[in-house]
Formats: sequence, C-alpha cells, structure tokens
Amino acid sequence: FNPHRTVPVHLEMSFRDEPPRLQIFYASRLDQHLGGETPLTDFHGVWSTLRQKPSFWQRFEDKRIKYIRNNDDCGSLSQIDPLVQKCWQEMFKTDNRTEVLAKCAEESFECTWDDANRLTMTNLQPFVRTHPESGKKVWFNHINVLHKDSMAYDYERTAVFWGGFRGWWPLFLSLYYRGLFSLLSLMRSEADLGSATGF
Repeated sequence: FNPHRTVPVHLEMSFRDEPPRLQIFYASRLDQHLGGETPLTDFHGVWSTLRQKPSFWQRFEDKRIKYIRNNDDCGSLSQIDPLVQKCWQEMFKTDNRTEVLAKCAEESFECTWDDANRLTMTNLQPFVRTHPESGKKVWFNHINVLHKDSMAYDYERTAVFWGGFRGWWPLFLSLYYRGLFSLLSLMRSEADLGSATGF
C-alpha cells in the first residue's frame, strides 16, 4: 500500500474453510516514519466488546457471511472499480477454466463466469469462529474490508491520524472514493462491485 493507506484490520483469508494459522510480517523499508500502518487486533476482544450488546450477538453469532468476489478478465480489467484487485487469471495463475473450477471446488467456492469473462466467486463462512487453541469465540470475517465504504473510512482515519497539512491528501481521497462509490451504486448493485459481503 501507499504510505497514506493502512492495511485494514482483518483476519487473513477468513473467507476460506482453512485460513492460515500463522502469519509472518516483513518490512522492505525501515526508513518510512509515517503511514503504512498494519494494525494488530485482538479479535476475541472485538467479539467480547460487540457481545455486550445482546441484540447484536444474538443476531450475528450463529450467522454465516456470504463473500462475493468479482475478478475481471485480464484483458478487460476494470479501470473504475477499485475493489477489483486482480484479474482471475493472475489470481489462479492460469487461464484454464477447468483448473480454476477445480481450485474453486477445492476451496468450497461457487464460481461462475459472465458473458464478459468476469469470474464471480461466492462462498459462506461463519461470522464468528471458535479459536482452535483457546476455545474462545472470535470475530472472524472480512465484513469491514470487503465493503464499498471501507476505503473511504481508511483514508479518513489516516487524515485524522496525520492531521494538519499532510492530512489533506488522504481526506481528498476519502471524498473521491465516497463520490465514486455513490456514482457506481447508481449503475451497479453492491454485489456487482469487486468485492462485497452479505447474509
């Protein structure tokens, strides 16, 4: 990410049946003193806090979240939708649809292509999972990341964190993305954007 972006708080690959149990962080630059934050979060603490509101936890604890990820063809990658991050051939390292479908089946993703060769992957995962070591309930989803407003919130957070003159650029980007997604919502449903979640 650019310095004015942070890595949004998330659990790595929470849309998979078997997400990684280990993460390794690497810094390619140590001389950057502002921006590029990677927040580390206690997701049991997040769920414990949210659980204090009975109407919230009763509604979501046993829910399954639907992940919707749209990946364009490499030959027609969206230039307007910033939620389309990779073309499907790059993501799967092949242009062979049979191989892609086999990988999708292996990962429990439902995969379909439209007439423009755009791949849509959907799957269901628990909103909350039980930690395999501690046995505690953990907020375990990407709902805050795979949402059209997350990018604008990310830039707003950076604008406030940086403050002063430096904060104007991320604030401008926040306003830009809010406007862009407002326009896109007039033309497309949220599920047709690069990524989305639902229940």
